[in-house]
Amino acid sequence: MKKAQVTVFVVIAIIIAAAILSVFLLKKELWPSTSEKIPTKLSPFAKSYSSCLQSLSEEAIQILGQKGGYIYLPEKEPGSQYMPFGNSLNFLGNEIPYWFYISGNNLEKQQVPSLYSMEKDIEKYIEENINKCDFVVTEFLLQGFEIEKKGSVKAKATIKDDNVAIKITRPFNLKLQNTRARIDIYNVEIAKDVGKVFKIAKKIMQAENEQLFLEKRTIDAIFLYDELPSTKTTLECYPKNWQIENVKSELKNILANNIPFTKVKGTHYLKANSYYEMEADVDNKDLEVNFMFIEKPFKLEINGQEQGPLKGEGISQLSPAFLKSFLCLSKYNFVYTIAYPVLVSIYDGKNNYRFQFPFVVFVNKNQARKAVETENFAEAKSEICSHKLAKETVFTFDSNARPLENVSISYKCINSVCNIGMTSMEDGQAILQANFPQCINGFIVAEKEGYARAKEEFSTNINDQTINLLLKPLTEIDIELRLIDSLGGERKLRTDESAIITFLNKKDELAETLVYPEETKVKLVDGDYNIRIQVFKEKHFSLEAQKVEKCFKVPGILGIGIFSKEKCETFEIPAIDLDQILFGGTQFDSLLEVQNKKKIILYAIEDPVPESVDEINAVVADISLNKDSPLFKEPEII
Repeated sequence: MKKAQVTVFVVIAIIIAAAILSVFLLKKELWPSTSEKIPTKLSPFAKSYSSCLQSLSEEAIQILGQKGGYIYLPEKEPGSQYMPFGNSLNFLGNEIPYWFYISGNNLEKQQVPSLYSMEKDIEKYIEENINKCDFVVTEFLLQGFEIEKKGSVKAKATIKDDNVAIKITRPFNLKLQNTRARIDIYNVEIAKDVGKVFKIAKKIMQAENEQLFLEKRTIDAIFLYDELPSTKTTLECYPKNWQIENVKSELKNILANNIPFTKVKGTHYLKANSYYEMEADVDNKDLEVNFMFIEKPFKLEINGQEQGPLKGEGISQLSPAFLKSFLCLSKYNFVYTIAYPVLVSIYDGKNNYRFQFPFVVFVNKNQARKAVETENFAEAKSEICSHKLAKETVFTFDSNARPLENVSISYKCINSVCNIGMTSMEDGQAILQANFPQCINGFIVAEKEGYARAKEEFSTNINDQTINLLLKPLTEIDIELRLIDSLGGERKLRTDESAIITFLNKKDELAETLVYPEETKVKLVDGDYNIRIQVFKEKHFSLEAQKVEKCFKVPGILGIGIFSKEKCETFEIPAIDLDQILFGGTQFDSLLEVQNKKKIILYAIEDPVPESVDEINAVVADISLNKDSPLFKEPEII
């Protein structure tokens, strides 16, 4: 009897295995994967979707270059009244992390990204923005395709010297009439020299940190320019007077006229004065490197004062005494503390790629800051994540304080992000008990689809701690944009107009951007937002190439003489061609309570369509000022 039972069980097991195998083979037959050739009928979808992913990847890489190797910025660190820089430069409305800066409490800090962190930013950007390619799905659904999204999105980026390779997993089941296929993986390659340009950027930062190139030239300016008070003795009976406010204005003008002439040896530029050539061990004539003085923020302190009068001192203790009747001396002793940002732009004309990063130039009491080595961040995942020694407990809740399970928990320590695990329901609580890497002032991060990310500072140098994390639900809400003209009239956008709308919630670390009216829905949480609206019109705009002559003062021989001379050089501004032109917008802060709401009506103020570069610049300036206009209207939430 027992033998017969065993035989029956074996037969049943064989039948079950056969059934499973047949289902698997049937599924494979119905949905052939991309490891096999895509049927001709379905290939147009694959090509269109791949093209969109190519554009999305290029977008990520362009942002990476514009923001100094970052897409997602480091934790915001504000400046102070004493040192106003913070850890990022606001350049034309965009935040770019400093690679070297002086913190609000007067500490010298660096935050140079690594190739690994840059790759992770690219991956995250693609995963979070892949829905921008949903229009391809919609387009082919209208053509009769049956399209089913399967599984989750995963991106893997590899930055090389001459290209960026990205493997994107985005599974679809496709069907058109009787033809079926499953598409899983897209391989995207962006022909930009990101790795090579990044390495050169690090060499330039290293040269500045070691040579203090710009600090030394700032000190030269103090002592060489007659417009600036410095430390010296003169044959004057009556000492001169200055106002620090006027000195600041003169110094800014001197720096603005001189710093752009800084060049990096081995890169492409016209003949330059050797005084302005930086040696950074670079040999790439395809690259143009430019240095730009940024006027704000600017730190100037003279003899401990930031404002008010400055005056020299008359010297009367002369010997023999009869010299006093016809010989006068005045002594000046002024000590400067100066700090200001410089933006370095590296342009690869061969591949049309620009990478820029800022740093702070710092002169402290007439002395250049101390030379330092550029921090070498690990180019592979930090070993921090391999040493999880602190056992901690995490509870996750929704905004109504109800337990929320299946929340992904990670931990950020310095530049490393470690995956910890996922909460699950135990005794009516959503809980995760796990080991964390030991770290002081790290951040615990909770993420779940349909909810805004929760992030809290959490030190793990003590065992058996408990932390509660609250996740706010995302509300999908319709957006409507109306324009306000100079008479207060309201209208919708015309067919040749579009807008870029950005919602930034710093507290909940939520940033959403949509291109309106192609996109009219956005997912937000209740909270305070900075909202930026830029309105564009289809209009061809051309600016002819121009040659501009700039004259500046250069120091004497070897940069150490007492005299300076004037030199003029001609710069060429390339031609500009645009298909769209900015003609309005608004930037403002607003509290948005969107839960259980359906629509937000936004208002932007329009300007006359610009006809020149100066008029475009005026529109850009108006965007941040329009919130104070009597025409400005707060959003309506209905």
